[in-house]
Amino acid sequence: METENMEEDLLLRYADGLTDEAETTRVEEWLAASDEHRALLRRVQQLLLAADVAANPARLRVEEALRAVHGRMKRRLWKRIGRVVQRVAAVLFLPALGAALWLYAGLMHDDGRMWEARTSPGMNATVVLPDSSVVVLNSSSVLRYPERFRGDTRQVSLSGEAYFSVQHDPDRRFIVQTPHQGQVEVHGTEFNVDAYPEEDFVRTTLVTGKVDFLYAHSEGCKRLSLQPGERLTYDTKQGKTELKQVNVEVETAWKDGKLTFRKTPFEEILWMLSKRYNIHFILKNDALKQHTFTGEFKGQQLPRVLEQFSLSSDIHFRWVENTDEKEEKQTIEVY
Repeated sequence: METENMEEDLLLRYADGLTDEAETTRVEEWLAASDEHRALLRRVQQLLLAADVAANPARLRVEEALRAVHGRMKRRLWKRIGRVVQRVAAVLFLPALGAALWLYAGLMHDDGRMWEARTSPGMNATVVLPDSSVVVLNSSSVLRYPERFRGDTRQVSLSGEAYFSVQHDPDRRFIVQTPHQGQVEVHGTEFNVDAYPEEDFVRTTLVTGKVDFLYAHSEGCKRLSLQPGERLTYDTKQGKTELKQVNVEVETAWKDGKLTFRKTPFEEILWMLSKRYNIHFILKNDALKQHTFTGEFKGQQLPRVLEQFSLSSDIHFRWVENTDEKEEKQTIEVY
């Protein structure tokens, strides 16, 4: 497939995670055909990530910028797109200064430059790494990765939640560094990592393949291996781990814009909702922790989701006014 035949709209929707199965296959075949194609997608992702921090007109400016460079794709494509990225980022920087999403690159250094992708509350983003591994970032997450992977290790760092689809490479390990001195060592696989720095746990859920979880211990570094369908929870305060079988559909539905519950404990549901909608829940009735729910939501606003819980059970929600001006999350009491 030729570069100039890839429609900008399709590439934009792929970067936003909005393509159907046939379109996704088409784009991925196009990406596999050329390093230039993959470089272009990374530039498009940077444009989208920068645009999403501003209002809708800013997003329109990005799409216009992409259309404007369509006719120049034939010659030295990635360099030209790179210059567009810098110009658009400069335009968006001031209105986006207070937002929680920004892309950074150490453009002044030839070696060791890093990219940083941040998602603002309530949004997801897809990132293609230099080795063509794909990472979907959940709300309020940060991923740092190098412009190029060098040596025998491919290492990235994550603060938040992400779903990884890692390209197998027997000669180069893939490592995800997390807060609280946790580390996931990958052997070509798909898996989910939940590692928000403000929480006291790190969770790793394996979908396919094999991963090892490494963590600091009083007796030295500990290593635990996961099998597909298992979730490892590392309690960072107590230094304890729990390994259990889980429903991977429930654990990873967020990457497809869904909230899926299969006899899911209510306390876990509140945690999923808090990440999705940037809400702080206060559970006033401990008996509700024993409740489990089955269902699915997609594209629904939080009041509608809470309404469904209220209608299906004796659960009530009350919005609480924050007295702390520094608190960014809204608070809801559950009773």
